[in-house]
Amino acid sequence: MLLRDRIGDSIVFPSSLVKSGSDSSILEIDNFSNCNYKLVVFTDGDCGKCITELYEWKDYLEDNKELFKDVRKIFVINSNNFPRFEYTIEKAAIYLPYFYDSTNRFTECNMLDEEFLHTLVLDNNDKILIVGSPINNNAMKEIYLNLLSKAVRL
Repeated sequence: MLLRDRIGDSIVFPSSLVKSGSDSSILEIDNFSNCNYKLVVFTDGDCGKCITELYEWKDYLEDNKELFKDVRKIFVINSNNFPRFEYTIEKAAIYLPYFYDSTNRFTECNMLDEEFLHTLVLDNNDKILIVGSPINNNAMKEIYLNLLSKAVRL
């Protein structure tokens, strides 16, 4: 499947996602419906390079706070050891809105196996608008800026 074929596809948030590792905080999809855009990043919580990228996301979001102020941020983490992941991100001071996916259901039900599909911007109907990460990619930074700056002006 070509990348451009994914634009406009709907993304499903499985009910099995757990917010911040707490079993009492099951993901409430309704909480996401009141924003124009959603940034969805999903990653392997057992991968050192992936955790480094989360640190880069933290910096990028802080540096672009105004641009992302009305964007719902969703970081979906798949891991075989969530306590180790939590320890690692706490030591690195990476505080982002995490949702745990212990069964990798998010990736499977949305057919997002390809590495370039690990970062998405969705509209308020959960349809894909952007595929790709602005981290270390100036062309993607421009695409994010063009789309999200429109929302800031509204």
